Amino acid sequence: MLYRTHFAAGLCTGFLIAAKTGGDVGPVVLASAVGALLPDIDQPRSYIGRKVPVSYGAYLVAGHRGLFHSLVGAVGIALLALVALQKWTPAHSFLWLSLAAGYLSHLALDTLNPSGVPWLWPLKLRASIPLVRTGSVWERLFVSLPLYLVVAFMAMPALKGTMLDLVRAGRNFAKVFQLRF
Repeated sequence: MLYRTHFAAGLCTGFLIAAKTGGDVGPVVLASAVGALLPDIDQPRSYIGRKVPVSYGAYLVAGHRGLFHSLVGAVGIALLALVALQKWTPAHSFLWLSLAAGYLSHLALDTLNPSGVPWLWPLKLRASIPLVRTGSVWERLFVSLPLYLVVAFMAMPALKGTMLDLVRAGRNFAKVFQLRF
């Protein structure tokens, strides 16, 4: 899947977690969205791979869709996140769960690709439900677009106050400058 699709899935996951836990929407959604991009750290040409210098080393050591596309990789990244968050921002140490959920959303989406995912790495088994090829029209129309529509729907309550403020500001601006719409 393309990074945009994974990012949308991470946003959806984050909004669901924030809604269920009552957590602060911003950090929860951000952690989940970042987590959804992390498995592709093993591909230097991926969106996140171009941003993180360790990507090429990860690719040389594990290859693409190896360790980082498995439950072992998910647990390892989640534990690293937990330790880092506890050390640097103890008040936000719960965010490791959101990051892990985003990470797992990436693996679930990649399972829909013909290449599949080695969930049980280092075993050579790959789980694949070959419905969608990366970058295909199917991905864009039937995976990515619906995810972004769900994100927009889920974001509405979080943006409600902001949107009302924008409408009020627009009305005030129109009154001051005597604009009619």
